[in-house]
Amino acid sequence: MEKEILKRMVLPVSLLDENTGQIDGLPANPREILKEKFDLLKDSIRDYPELMNYKNLKVYPYNGRYVVLDGNMRLRSLRSSGCKEAACVIVPEDTDIERLKAYVILSNVSFGRWDWDKLTKDWDTDKLPQWGLTLPTYDESMLDDVFNEEIKDNTVKVTVTIPDSLQDMKDIIKDDIKILLKDYTGIKIQ
Repeated sequence: MEKEILKRMVLPVSLLDENTGQIDGLPANPREILKEKFDLLKDSIRDYPELMNYKNLKVYPYNGRYVVLDGNMRLRSLRSSGCKEAACVIVPEDTDIERLKAYVILSNVSFGRWDWDKLTKDWDTDKLPQWGLTLPTYDESMLDDVFNEEIKDNTVKVTVTIPDSLQDMKDIIKDDIKILLKDYTGIKIQ
C-alpha cells in the first residue's frame, strides 16, 4: 500500500462546518456533549492551546468549505471561545463514503479502559476531573446488603460482596475500607 502524505493546514474557523449530515451518505455526527463537559473542553483549550496543534481537527472538503469528521465538539468550543483559526488535517476528496463513515466512528471510540488503581495511585486525582475524566463514584446506598458477618471463636468475619455494577471499582472500594479501618488494631483485610 502506498503511504499517504497528510495535508495539514491552519484554516479559518469560519470555513469549518460541523457534520450535520450535509454530505450525501454520511450521517450527522452521532456524539453529544453535556454542558459540564463542554465547559471543561473549553477550559482545556484555553489552558493548553498548544494541544490543538497535536490533536488536529480532521476535515473533509465539501462545496468550498470543510466538514469536520473528527473534532465537532472542539470546533464548537473554539467558536464559543472566539478562536479564528484551527489546525486541521485534510481528508482527501476522493475518500469513499464508507471510509468517511468509519473515520467518524473510529475517531470517537475509546478502545482502552482506565486502570483506576494506577490513576488513584500515580496521578493527581484532583486534576483528573478538570481534564475531563469522570471518576467513578459510589455512595453508601450502593453498598447496602453487601456486607455479610460470620461469628467464630469470638471473632467476627465480615465479607464484602461487590455487585457487578461496581466491579470496576473493587480496588478503590478496598482502599476506602482500609482507610476507614486504619485506626483499629488487629483487623486484617484480605
